[in-house]
This record gives sequence, C-alpha cells and structure tokens, in this order.
Amino acid sequence: MNFFVNQFLPIFPIVVLWLVYICSLIAYFKKEWLGRFANLKMLLIFTAAFRVFYVSLLSVTQYYVWSHAELTKLLVNSPISPEVPLSNFLHKNLSFILDSRFGYIVFYSWGHFWISVLLTIAISSLFYAFLKALEKYNDRFFREGETELGFLWQ
Repeated sequence: MNFFVNQFLPIFPIVVLWLVYICSLIAYFKKEWLGRFANLKMLLIFTAAFRVFYVSLLSVTQYYVWSHAELTKLLVNSPISPEVPLSNFLHKNLSFILDSRFGYIVFYSWGHFWISVLLTIAISSLFYAFLKALEKYNDRFFREGETELGFLWQ
C-alpha cells in the first residue's frame, strides 16, 4: 500500500494525461495514423472520465489510509458539525451525508479533491462554449478540431 500511495498515485495522472495529450496531437496533425481509435471527442470524454475516476480513487484511498491508522480512525467515523466553516452551505442540501458517520471524510474529500476537478471541468466547458461561439461567428480563425483541442487541454 505504501508504494501505491507514495509512488503510484502522484505519477498516475501525469502519465495518463501526457498520453492523452500526445494522442490528441497525433489525432489533430496525423489523423490517418490513428484513424477511428483516437478522435478528439473521444479523448475529451476519456479525459473528463479519467479526472472523475482519479479523484474517486483519491477519496477511497484517503478513507482506506485514515481507517487503518490509529490517530485518524476517529475522523473516518465522525459526522461533521454545522458549526464548521463553509459546511452550512453543504448542510442545507447534504445533511443526510454530513450527519452520517462518513461526514468528515466526505467534507474533506470535497474540499481537497472534488471541488478542483469539478471547477476545472466547468471552466473548461465555458471556455469550449466560448470557442464554439467564436467559431460560429467567424470560422476562418479555426481549423477543424481546434475548439476541441482548446477544451481538451484543461
């Protein structure tokens, strides 16, 4: 488990995303090499799904590590109090989760893993919509697939 947490998890997204970027460049410049195996829209879906998978893996790993250490075992089984800063907003909609025994770990995972990925996907989607609107306004500035490339490099 030590190798998985300390060596594999930090490098895993770097390797996968570099492979996606290399495939996207090949798909953009040399379409005939990859053919139907790597088009840009498929790479977009894969990248978003991979980011969600990776933060899910981080959340599960965080739970596992905390549940096997004496010092943090208490945090795994603790609900989160409504007096915790910024939890009031979440308590209005997710009180059934935050008041359960997984409350603290869900709040921790949300703040440390999930919010950055969801904001990245949302802002990338807005940027993609901006590029699509710009392309619709005047398509002479874009080649085929450039708007997807702009969205992919999130």
